[in-house]
Amino acid sequence: MNLKALITALTLIPSFLTLVNQTVQAVEQALSGLSGADKLKAAEAQINAFLAAAIADTKVLTDVQAILAPVIGSAVAAFNAAGLFKHGPKAVADPAPVL
Repeated sequence: MNLKALITALTLIPSFLTLVNQTVQAVEQALSGLSGADKLKAAEAQINAFLAAAIADTKVLTDVQAILAPVIGSAVAAFNAAGLFKHGPKAVADPAPVL
C-alpha cells in the first residue's frame, strides 16, 4: 500500500467504524436467535457487500476491507464484553447412557 492509499484508508476508518458498529448492532437485533458465530458471519457479509459495491469505484477500499475484518471482530468482542448482546442458552450435549 502506498502512502497516499494509506492516508486515504486512515481517513475513512472513522466512518467505517460507525458503519461497523451500526451493522453489528442491527445484526444482533435482527438475528438474536442465532449463534454468535452466525451473527458475526452476517455482519461480515453485510460489510463485505457494502465494500464490494464500493470497490467497483476505487482500489483503496480493497485495502480498507483487510483493515476492517479485525475491526468487526473487535467491535463484536467489545459489545460482548459490555453485555450488550443477548446470548441464548447454550446447547447441552446428551448425557452418555449409563450401563
